[in-house]
Amino acid sequence: MPGGPSTTAEWTIALDLPAYAAIEAEVVAFLHDHGVDASAVFASQLVVEETVRNLIEHTGADPAVDTATIRLQVEPEAVIVRIEDGRPPFDPFDAPRLDAGAPLEERRAGGMGLHLVRELTDALSYERIGDRNRLTATVART
Repeated sequence: MPGGPSTTAEWTIALDLPAYAAIEAEVVAFLHDHGVDASAVFASQLVVEETVRNLIEHTGADPAVDTATIRLQVEPEAVIVRIEDGRPPFDPFDAPRLDAGAPLEERRAGGMGLHLVRELTDALSYERIGDRNRLTATVART
């Protein structure tokens, strides 16, 4: 609904794959239900998936106590994706950039998800607020 008011949805999930899988369809449905075009739905969902999967796979998260809060805000011109977690500080801007032009055998392991997040968003920011990480991505609605 470009031109309409902003609308927000929020989920707090345990940091494990079944918990993420349980909300994945809801995330996509929320965006579709609010008139977000397919490319912006894809980019927004990818930001959520890559960020949550990285938290699960690379931070030693304990799903019994560790959670992430995913907040989507559909605005007239953009989707704002905010993900907060209580894991140790991790600024994605400190991570080395993927050399997508290098031959596969010369590339370092990992980094493709973060590369895609950087490429598919129009703005990306990180903050450490108290004991929480906050990643905010803006995806234009085209």
